[in-house]
Amino acid sequence: MLILRKGNLEIASFDYVNKKISYITNNTLEKVLSVYKPVSLFKLDENSNLWISDYAGNLCKYNTINNTVTDYSFLHAQEKSKKAYANYVIHDMLDEGKGTTIWFCGENTGMLAYNISTGLFTTIKFDNGSEYGLHYDQTIYSLFKDHEGNIWVDTDLGMNIFNPGLQKFKYIDQNTPLLQQSKPNVTD
Repeated sequence: MLILRKGNLEIASFDYVNKKISYITNNTLEKVLSVYKPVSLFKLDENSNLWISDYAGNLCKYNTINNTVTDYSFLHAQEKSKKAYANYVIHDMLDEGKGTTIWFCGENTGMLAYNISTGLFTTIKFDNGSEYGLHYDQTIYSLFKDHEGNIWVDTDLGMNIFNPGLQKFKYIDQNTPLLQQSKPNVTD
């Protein structure tokens, strides 16, 4: 958990057996947390990496097993390449669960695919004119993985469904007919 203690953000864990709180100590992580105020993302992936982001476009990965911190500054590089200042904020993260990709989304960031094996990010840009493109204007709010492995992407223009196998999106807006509901079988 992320807590404010003595005026500083600190990461703590709770040992339910011994009913004791312990604090993570790492000088690099303490420096990161002193800069990351307020925090916009604080999530653990399936490889025990804690991802932390703030409202100024900072993003880091803290490996809770080997106590290392990796800083990702690519959002600031995107900001410098544009003429106008844009506020890059990571809102959500979704670990695909196959050990291959972690998805990120937010404001002015688009949808980001983090390749676990290479450690590189790829930006999925909007494609509002395509039936199979990602539709959003400025913000992607959240990500959800359903039981079929599709990723539901909640945006400021509506819902998108991403099929990772086909690498295609399906856009659902207010005019898209609802999915056909099957009639319950009352004889079973």
